Amino acid sequence: MNIIIFNGDDFKPEEFKTWRTKKLEIEISKALEKTENNVSFIKFHNLKQFYQELIKIKSDESIVLTLSEYVDDNRERFVSSILEELGIPFVGSGSDAVCNALLKEKAKAFFIKDGIPTPAFFMVASHEDINKCSLEFPVVLKPRSSGCSEGVSIAHNQNQFEKTAKDLLAEFKQPVMVEEYIGGINCREYTVGVLNNDGNRVAIFSEIIIPEKNGVKLLTEKVKNNQETDRITEVNDSLIREKLRSIALKTMQSVDGKDVGRVDIRYDGSNFYVLEINLFPGLGDDSYLRRALNFNNIGFDKLINMIVNSAILRYKMKPTQKMNEISTKTQKEIHKSSETILIDSSMLLTKERTGFTREGGLMTKIKIGLLNKKRGNFKIQEKFIGADNVVDETYKEVAHHKQALIDAGYDVCTICWGESFIKDLQDSNVDLVFNVSSMAEAAILEELEIPFVGSDSASIAVATDKSLAKKIWESEGLQTSPFIVAKSVEDCSVFKNNPPFDYPLFIKPVAGRGSAGIDDNSIIENYDQLLKGVEERLKTIKQPVLIEKFLQGTEITLGIICNGNDTEVLPPLEISFGGEARFLTFDKKEMDNDSFHCPARLNDEAMNRVKEFAKNAYHAIGFKDYGRIDTILTKEGPYLLEGNSFAGLMCTPIEKPHSYIGFMAVAGGMNSAELIDKIVKSALKRYKII
Repeated sequence: MNIIIFNGDDFKPEEFKTWRTKKLEIEISKALEKTENNVSFIKFHNLKQFYQELIKIKSDESIVLTLSEYVDDNRERFVSSILEELGIPFVGSGSDAVCNALLKEKAKAFFIKDGIPTPAFFMVASHEDINKCSLEFPVVLKPRSSGCSEGVSIAHNQNQFEKTAKDLLAEFKQPVMVEEYIGGINCREYTVGVLNNDGNRVAIFSEIIIPEKNGVKLLTEKVKNNQETDRITEVNDSLIREKLRSIALKTMQSVDGKDVGRVDIRYDGSNFYVLEINLFPGLGDDSYLRRALNFNNIGFDKLINMIVNSAILRYKMKPTQKMNEISTKTQKEIHKSSETILIDSSMLLTKERTGFTREGGLMTKIKIGLLNKKRGNFKIQEKFIGADNVVDETYKEVAHHKQALIDAGYDVCTICWGESFIKDLQDSNVDLVFNVSSMAEAAILEELEIPFVGSDSASIAVATDKSLAKKIWESEGLQTSPFIVAKSVEDCSVFKNNPPFDYPLFIKPVAGRGSAGIDDNSIIENYDQLLKGVEERLKTIKQPVLIEKFLQGTEITLGIICNGNDTEVLPPLEISFGGEARFLTFDKKEMDNDSFHCPARLNDEAMNRVKEFAKNAYHAIGFKDYGRIDTILTKEGPYLLEGNSFAGLMCTPIEKPHSYIGFMAVAGGMNSAELIDKIVKSALKRYKII
């Protein structure tokens, strides 16, 4: 196959020194030559010469790979429109699609038409349009067709809005889009690369870690072009990836994008919004697409061949055998790296639910669906020490919750997790589901639009991945111990000579729960112990290992219930370790080998400080209705250890099994029914059922 590369380097913005450079052009040509293609280049001197060069191309055995949208520095003539005019095959989207994606208000019109959530907006074309802002502040302002976050700004009030709009009109000489700012405590931004066409499309995910400034997280040109602030991280949660994939593929289809594109999506803690789509995403070393592929160990050569191969097949031409083989293999690798939980769509039919009504001035009884399923921490510990060595008393917990709900005045039915779960759930006609204990359950309930008690799947994902929770806390200015994540034994090598932080270390599964995967060997004093401990957990539990600095101090855990202004921190619980114990293992926790002091033995100042600290951590992750925050109080102050979105609620402190929140509730003067009722009512209020 003959592949002709057009760069258009003369038209790149002067300030972008690494944007589609000669180096990138050479990298691409070498990648394509490795798969037995004939690669040549075409330059642009003037339009007449460019046409003459293009006319020579044999369209039945050649394809053009253009790295530039335009053939003029006024950005008015698309390369794709010229190629379409001459009937020459090319890689990437057609001129109409490029125009629709580039002009932000056009793209949004397509999004809205196709039911794709996107922030509200209006356009400012001249000074006469700068009247009172019709959106609530803060608002985001950006030039109509800018890329690379050029000109992206924030305005917190009317004066800032007027000044920024005037400045952008003057500088960029094009209309300005004014857009609703999507924020919130749990605000996150993702970028999704989309490759291939139609049913063969695959998605590549990354989360953009945006520093907060004055309560706002915004990807400005300054943030993006600074190596210290331009950071991305892997999206590990399969359910979030599936949601992002669905939105990104629908967005690509909406504007009729081809071969390659990138969709930027923002999450506010409840909903996902498409910010924009880029049909000419960067391919350089620092590009999001390329960096995201590194998470999957997929190299640049595979990426380029896959993109070009998809275009060749789209034109019903024949790629080289080597290119097609590599592309097919790469597609499978990407699919495998982003495997997700699949739900039978036939089970997701909307079922009419009555909820509850007021009849004759009386409220009818609310029906609660109580889930019965083994908790995740028992499953993890079974992998670590064997199923025969773990006693699961889930049935006692379910019985406790059922009685507490009945005592609180609710109608209760039990729903078991299994093959018929979705059908049983829909047939139950419940108003609210209680005792959700996994991200899969939360995701299914969200998909079915059935209200449930507890955090949403995105917040659960954050809390489950301890490293992600730590990153969010750090971004909010909340202290947590330094850490790294080991996905292989080789990742431990940084601790061999000049460790990033001092021994002793502490190791545990990155997504463990209830002290599962923690034993007496979790404290690490030297490098050999680290290698042995990490290798054991990687083999048995089969998930990455969190390596953090071991902190000495008093361990304080705090139960938090309800939401917003109603958020209540229960009396903190202090964990004391008998004998030589220095931390809490699964065995110590389950076999009652620990002792508690509740309320914790703290003076008023320390008590208030740690309660406020934990409440901020609870809101930062986006917990809903209830949760537990584990902290350690050192000489330097409180540090966050982890958050638990599925904290136990057993309110039976005299007998086993107990829960920490149960101890706290009793210390706060509540019994089981009162505790459960408060939590359920917070969910009912959140869903506007009461």
